[in-house]
Amino acid sequence: MKWVIDYLAGEGVVYGKTSGVFDLESHRKFTEEMVATARKHGCHKFLTDHRDTQGHLSILEVDDMPKKIARLGIGPEDKIATLHNPDWIKESGLSFFKNLVKIRSLQFEFFSDKDKAIDWLKSE
Repeated sequence: MKWVIDYLAGEGVVYGKTSGVFDLESHRKFTEEMVATARKHGCHKFLTDHRDTQGHLSILEVDDMPKKIARLGIGPEDKIATLHNPDWIKESGLSFFKNLVKIRSLQFEFFSDKDKAIDWLKSE
């Protein structure tokens, strides 16, 4: 998996775009870089764009992801908007993930439109 991370100063959002085949080790490194960039800018808003990423996660991998994300420094004060291919969400079990992050009080939403995602991130 490859990625590019940028701080969108005008929006106050850290933006990360991935491509290629999703794997958990790459996702960990990507998340670490996103968090480091956000903290450097005093930012708690993240936009991840996984629309050009393919891959599947097992239910056990999905179940473990909120804990892994929290260990990497994401907490209830952070807002994460994710752009995904809707087919990938259905196939990989990420709809289950939505329920898991709510249980852990994480602010995490899925979008298909970048502008709507940014509007949600900027909302209180």
